[in-house]
Amino acid sequence: MIPDMELTPSNDNDFALEHADLGVHNIFVDEDFNITCVIDWSQCSTVPLATLITHAPLPTRSNDVGEAEGQAFERGFEEEEMKRDSSGRLTVLLMESQAIVRRDFNRILHKDDSVADWSRFQRLFEWKYGSVDMKEYFGQRKKDRMAGEKLDV
Repeated sequence: MIPDMELTPSNDNDFALEHADLGVHNIFVDEDFNITCVIDWSQCSTVPLATLITHAPLPTRSNDVGEAEGQAFERGFEEEEMKRDSSGRLTVLLMESQAIVRRDFNRILHKDDSVADWSRFQRLFEWKYGSVDMKEYFGQRKKDRMAGEKLDV
């Protein structure tokens, strides 16, 4: 699955700080809705921009973003980027990121939401292999591997 998620690299040196628990419970805002503080950076890490630039899953990281919210985020993201950098390179990364697939992969990779790991893996599997029955697929791979081991003896 990983090679199919590969994006056009923006720059091999582009790494950003990712907050491991970004949600409304860790964001302080003032009465004008300006962000004044982000707390709880204890498990942050550096990640490639292609991993970081996805739709913001608020109110918490484990929430899914609906289509309307995703489109609103994309428009707002692009508008703000154009004010700062007319190249739009981060917006291109966002649009290429296959947001749901990348977010599911990141959550499984970071063991972010063990309750939903199975459904996230199933969505990734269906994205990659279509409507193939997962149990049959892995059962056949196991049989093929075992048959190969017997031939090598």
